[in-house]
Amino acid sequence: MRPEFLGSLIAFGAAPILLEARKSSKSITIGLAALIVVLLHFAAPNLEAFPIGTAMAVLLPRNAVLPRTIAYPAILVSLYLLGYPSQAVGAYTAFGWLIAAGMPATDPMILGAALMICTVETFPPIRRLFSGRLPAALGQLSFPVYLLHVLVICSTGSAVYLRHGAIPAIVTVFIVTTVAALPLVWFNNFWVARVNAGAAFVLRPRGHHTPL
Repeated sequence: MRPEFLGSLIAFGAAPILLEARKSSKSITIGLAALIVVLLHFAAPNLEAFPIGTAMAVLLPRNAVLPRTIAYPAILVSLYLLGYPSQAVGAYTAFGWLIAAGMPATDPMILGAALMICTVETFPPIRRLFSGRLPAALGQLSFPVYLLHVLVICSTGSAVYLRHGAIPAIVTVFIVTTVAALPLVWFNNFWVARVNAGAAFVLRPRGHHTPL
C-alpha cells in the first residue's frame, strides 16, 4: 500500500494546482503535469501514473468523440502495452533497446492504462458499456477486494486448499472476499462523500451568497 498512499498524496496535491492552472492556460497545465511526471520518472517511476491520471481528469475533454478507426486500434495497442511482462521476450522483443536505455518496467503499462482510459472516455460505444449498474458495482468492489484478497488467500483460502484442494479454495476466496468487502464499500462511499463535501466547501468561489 506504500505506493498507493504516496501516489494518493501526489494526486491530491497536484489536483488543485492543475485545476487552477487550467483557468489560465492548458499549455501551462500540461507543462506542470509533465514536470511532475519527469521528476517522478527519475525519483520514483512507479508513481508516475498518479499525476498522469490527475492530469487526464483535468484536461480530457468530456465531449470529445473518438472515431472507431482510431478507437479500436488504440484499444489493441493499450492491451498490448498492459501485457508487458517487464522483459524483452516474445511479442515484446522490440522493447530490448528501451530496457537497455534504462526504461522503467512500469512505463509501458502506465502508457497502456492511460491510452485505455482516454479511449474508453472518448468512444461512446465502449463508454456506454462500462457505464451500467454492473460495471459501477464492480468498480465499488474493486478497491475493498484489493485490500482484502491477500488476507483471505493467506487465511481462509489456504486452510480450505490444504483440506479440499484448489477449486474449493478458489471458490471460498471469491465468496469470502466479496462478502467481507461489502461493509468496506459502504464505508468507502461514506467517507468519500465527506471528503468531496469538504473539498467542495474549500474550493467554492468566494463572494457568492446562497439565495434565501
